[in-house]
Amino acid sequence: MMVVIPSGASVSKVFAISKYEITINDYNLYCQASGDCSKKTGSGRLPITDISIENAKAYTQWLSQKTAKNYSLPSSQQWLYAAKSNNKAQYNDVNCRIKFGSKLLKGKILLAANTGQSNPWGLMNVVGNAREFVVDGGNTVARGGAHIDPIKDCSVNKKLDNIASGDQYTGFRIVRAIN
Repeated sequence: MMVVIPSGASVSKVFAISKYEITINDYNLYCQASGDCSKKTGSGRLPITDISIENAKAYTQWLSQKTAKNYSLPSSQQWLYAAKSNNKAQYNDVNCRIKFGSKLLKGKILLAANTGQSNPWGLMNVVGNAREFVVDGGNTVARGGAHIDPIKDCSVNKKLDNIASGDQYTGFRIVRAIN
């Protein structure tokens, strides 16, 4: 499911971005159809994590070929603009680490991609849950914080550099060019 993001302040062209993080089910469909990867285990509604940037790019290339549409990973600029909803978004209920004394109240595990708070444009989980791959010039970075990040550090501005190999906390969403 895609959300159309209007042009504005830092983005000159309209584009569409996936409403949810790409899930294990989405990724497994690609693996099964392409034969290019092994299916991942876990609840299919969780964001796909523990893959490299190259795996994520391969997914977008496969989807582009299957649909005859142009899909890619978002640029850092596109992702930030969509996540901030043209500076209208406020995130109060996110899946980031919240502790009360020694008790962990939130941020224990990844949650299903379709849960959590949406921003004014309808994107889910852009803060917390799984941080997300974005392309920043020629570099791969992750944005949005992860469920393991303390709530004070979990924001759209959270940025992790040099994450191309991926990890268990980093997923992705996709963008599509709109002509």
